[in-house]
Amino acid sequence: MIKKTWKQYGIIFLIFIGLFGMVTNSYIYADFPEREDAFNIPILMYHHITVNENEINSSTVSVEKFKQDMMYLKQNGYTTLHFQDVLDAKQQGKLLPEKSIIITFDDGYRSNYQYAYPILKELELKGTIFLIGWSMQRNTHKDGVTPIIPHLTWNEAREMYHSGVMDLQHHTYDLHNPIEKTFYYGKGVAPYTDESIEDYEMRFLQDTVLWKIKIEQKIGNHVFVFAYPYGEGYPFTEQILKENGFQFSLVTGQGINRLSQDNFLLSRINVTEEDSLEELIESFFLAEDF
Repeated sequence: MIKKTWKQYGIIFLIFIGLFGMVTNSYIYADFPEREDAFNIPILMYHHITVNENEINSSTVSVEKFKQDMMYLKQNGYTTLHFQDVLDAKQQGKLLPEKSIIITFDDGYRSNYQYAYPILKELELKGTIFLIGWSMQRNTHKDGVTPIIPHLTWNEAREMYHSGVMDLQHHTYDLHNPIEKTFYYGKGVAPYTDESIEDYEMRFLQDTVLWKIKIEQKIGNHVFVFAYPYGEGYPFTEQILKENGFQFSLVTGQGINRLSQDNFLLSRINVTEEDSLEELIESFFLAEDF
């Protein structure tokens, strides 16, 4: 029996659907009529936070910048939410506070514990960290030699969760690595070259379910939010997430998130050192008019 593989036109179609979904996700809700259960919530995205100005880049901000951003939210009356708050409000038929916002951190860097956690705790704000599995408790790559930015320990993660400040969610166990050097293939949740549909789905399913179970066992929380590696989601993986208890999935992009009927492929706002958080949020809400 010959195994099915990704045919040329199938791959082109999947790429088109994936890219089209990412581009249009920012605008797809703009034409929907106003409804009582439509929430419009900016989702901010941070990664590593540093005291070393040489480390600052498009995914790393200084401690000073992060604290400035959090002070802005506090002083301007924003209510920070966990995703469970959104889910509870929807299930209970309630509206969220008018100035609601969600703060997220990708990858699970130890700096989230060292710097972000104390600032959020002091200001009585909330955040959500999306953990990568293989890098937990590590400061070297898989080869045991190549240095990486230190990642959280389980004890640090548990402390943050049980404080009520940080939630811990899913950023894949071992899919946040570009496996192949060719465009598209093997990047994040994308299939490998010539990988069968069956093998692709099983690889994603195993990575997703096993890491979900591991986080829940180690932390004691409910894992139901999935942040896509590199911010790129795909139709096949969305279906698998929905079938396995996930209630939200996150990509990237400056979009409007009306969390009404569907909480999937939600765009986020990446915050850099140079960005004014006030202007980012203003731009987010101005996009309603287009």
